[in-house]
Amino acid sequence: MKLASVVVLGTSLAFGIAAGCSGDDETAGPSSSSSSSSTGGSTTGSGGAGGTGAGEAGGMGGAGGVAMPFTSQGSSSYEAQTSIAADDQGGMVAAWIAFFDDDTTAIGYAVTRDGGTSWTAPRYVAAPDGRRSSNPTVAVNGAGQFALSWIGFRLGGTVPDEHVYLAFLEGADDAFVTPLVASDDGTADTLDFDKPSLAVDAVGDFLLTWADFTATPALTFARTSDGSSFDRHSFAGDM
Repeated sequence: MKLASVVVLGTSLAFGIAAGCSGDDETAGPSSSSSSSSTGGSTTGSGGAGGTGAGEAGGMGGAGGVAMPFTSQGSSSYEAQTSIAADDQGGMVAAWIAFFDDDTTAIGYAVTRDGGTSWTAPRYVAAPDGRRSSNPTVAVNGAGQFALSWIGFRLGGTVPDEHVYLAFLEGADDAFVTPLVASDDGTADTLDFDKPSLAVDAVGDFLLTWADFTATPALTFARTSDGSSFDRHSFAGDM
């Protein structure tokens, strides 16, 4: 099976099956929001004001999925920074940063279980407590469990307030429902993190890494099998 490709179409991202792959790596939306139309029907967002809650956009291209090529344009006005993971049973998850007209962000995602012939309409999972979301990474283990990691942060504060989150694809509707705090216990509001990355080891555990600039710059590593607990280690940089 060929991997899914990601192509930038104006302010949207298109997904399809192709031999090559290209994508955008933006971390901030445009100064003025714009939107592009999607073929096959209109989109209607859900999941709260601005569309940033866990929810989905209205279906495009018929019930049960979106015919290829699928664009990420749901209730968001701009999308960027994509990640894709695939299992060996035709399942794939694509994730991206979704920017909304109310100046909020969430992580948008879509799922296919038929090798990319059809995709679910865009859905969104947001960082808790009104934080903005960025740097999504998707991975899947040998058991077919998909996981999504990203960073949540606040803008305009005097000190950083950042956490790394992990969510698992759950249920018959294939949704990332519950963001788990992977980086810490979730109580601190002075943490300064950057660029989380997600991988899988030989036994199916999920491995996260991220940069920690809270004090002495360090690389932090966390391992988890199911998100119920995280084994964390930090490696300080040379000064």
